[in-house]
Amino acid sequence: MRITTVKAKKVMKFTTNATLKDLDKYTGTKPSELYAEAQRCGYQTMEPQVWQYTGPDGKPDTVFKLEIMLPIIGDGNGLKPEGFEIDEAKEFKALQTLHEGPWAELGPVYCELMKHVADNALQTTGVTREVYIRCDFENQENCVTEVMIGLV
Repeated sequence: MRITTVKAKKVMKFTTNATLKDLDKYTGTKPSELYAEAQRCGYQTMEPQVWQYTGPDGKPDTVFKLEIMLPIIGDGNGLKPEGFEIDEAKEFKALQTLHEGPWAELGPVYCELMKHVADNALQTTGVTREVYIRCDFENQENCVTEVMIGLV
């Protein structure tokens, strides 16, 4: 667990309002569409997908802003993305840790991070990010996820 600052980067993204219980409908499908659309528009994709959550409170029915972002490189081929937008993921100061294993086990990771926040009187922004370094839908024990709690 460490405090880090992620530099701003150009992204192609999908934005929606969601709840924690809705997330499964975006898993796999939206990232695949993002990668395909980035390729169609002539962008290089050298980094993993990033999911940014603004305003979640851990309750399954709370509506929050979800942004699924794919870092992109280059100027593209002039085609405008369909169903997505080109934007910038802003610089992000965060308390960060790495989780190896199933996504269903991320709850305790967030609890550890929030305990560290409280124990050290850190101030959060209400924004969290998950970077999906390795996704394995068949054996989630192989998944590697970077979890970040935004800090002021």
